[in-house]
Amino acid sequence: MDFDPKICETKLLDELDIVLHTKRQDVLSKISSDEQFKNVIKKELNILFYLKKKNKSSETLPNKLLNRFNELSKSNFVVDETINYSDKFQLLDDINYLSIYIKNIFKVDISDLNKLDSSKAEEVKTEDVNPRQTNNTYSNPFGKFSGTSGINNPFLQMSAQVKLKDDIRNGRVYVYDSKPKIIPIIKKIFFFCLLALGTFVFLTGIFGLAIGQFKNGGIVDGKETYTYLSWTASLYILLGAGFYYYAYVCYKNVFVNGKKNLNENLLYRFEFMGVYFIIFFFVFWYIFGCFNIKYASHACIFDSLNDLINANQNIKAELYGFFSCEVLSMVTFFITLVVIICGNVFNPKVDKVKVNQLIQQYMDDMSRGTGFGC
Repeated sequence: MDFDPKICETKLLDELDIVLHTKRQDVLSKISSDEQFKNVIKKELNILFYLKKKNKSSETLPNKLLNRFNELSKSNFVVDETINYSDKFQLLDDINYLSIYIKNIFKVDISDLNKLDSSKAEEVKTEDVNPRQTNNTYSNPFGKFSGTSGINNPFLQMSAQVKLKDDIRNGRVYVYDSKPKIIPIIKKIFFFCLLALGTFVFLTGIFGLAIGQFKNGGIVDGKETYTYLSWTASLYILLGAGFYYYAYVCYKNVFVNGKKNLNENLLYRFEFMGVYFIIFFFVFWYIFGCFNIKYASHACIFDSLNDLINANQNIKAELYGFFSCEVLSMVTFFITLVVIICGNVFNPKVDKVKVNQLIQQYMDDMSRGTGFGC
């Protein structure tokens, strides 16, 4: 489950509703007298209205909670509508802070605070009418869950999965079922293939630009015709640069990260999705380039490379270079494809049991207040 602001809004609505309508006098008196507690609730109210605006929600409860807070705190707090969160990790941390604060100050889970029955008298007629009830049970696409803990709590699931992704990205946990020693070797071979492929494709483009145009053996109105390579050569150079970029990514992944042993999720996993697109584009453009040279208007009609070279003696070396690099590019390309197939065959599988255990552990930690957000 990815980050879902609607789930965040639901969680925050319920928790603020619990706190502001609790029967516990120590909580209510602290709201009216303690500036730190006031500031915590003000921050959560700001976040709540931020989420309401982000979700384009028509929920009326936020305004009621704001009025309730002003009533208890004997203040005239106005929501700051200019706040904005670009970091979802920080947003999750801030949302969770209210439950952590309650746990630390009052030594009780926020879900155990009693709410006044009048908090939603107009909205809740019976326990089954509204999904946000006095026992803090949520209704959502993933099923019901109770409190701020529990295995089916969507907010905790979302927070736990965001944290898991962050831990995977930073190498704090390993989520695959094995560590195939052959994968780093395959990735090193893949790196050299990308480097060679980028070099040959790039040189093909350079030779093409140097040629510019060549006599193709055609005659139109008594004049020799030419095939132009500038456009094709320019795209070859861009493709070569693309392969160089992915070779650099592979180098960091295998040599830099592998040497320092920073992240085994990268070291033992063969996954370079971005390069697949550029390989597909290379094949497409290679076929297009060959078609353009051989079959398009004013295309080359010589029967052999020697005939073409003999007709263009002034650019003989460039033509040899261009077509030689094209052949080497295709050979290297097929070798690279074989390496990719091998990499995917030996790839480790995600250990789903371990992933579920980690998510459950994160959820337990967050529900106990020992860890929160990301």
